[in-house]
Amino acid sequence: MYPLRKSKSMDMARGVSLYGILNGETTPPYALRDFEAFCRAEHAAENLDFIHAALQYRCMAVNIYAKYCPLQESQPAGRKSGWTAVGGNHHGSGNMLTDIERDTLKKQLDDIVGMYLVGRAYRELNISDRIRKGVLEEIEHQNYHPAIFEPAVQKAPVI
Repeated sequence: MYPLRKSKSMDMARGVSLYGILNGETTPPYALRDFEAFCRAEHAAENLDFIHAALQYRCMAVNIYAKYCPLQESQPAGRKSGWTAVGGNHHGSGNMLTDIERDTLKKQLDDIVGMYLVGRAYRELNISDRIRKGVLEEIEHQNYHPAIFEPAVQKAPVI
């Protein structure tokens, strides 16, 4: 057995998270540009594109929902997820929105679902049916919450 030599890049890898990379908090060889190149090389670019789309939806939805209810950080202790969420059942959460707000969020949701989550989608994600169906059912029940895609985002980076 050969001993593993500790390298400078191994030291740099400690503390690197996907959300740190996506938020531009890392430097090469762990910068966003490096991660994008890796995803393309591994034929997994749709994962990164989905995460970007889900984060854009989240930002738009947070701005809309903040008018109606307080959103709190909800995540496991010690984990920085980048997702704003509240606990509980959000079925029908779209009902509190104006028609324009609901239509805006619904269009964005439909675009993301059509591109990444429906069967035979152009850039279909390789995630479990349980997660896929769960997200789709929530949307069907008019849950337009900012964290609607969180379960899929959490699994998408697994390559």
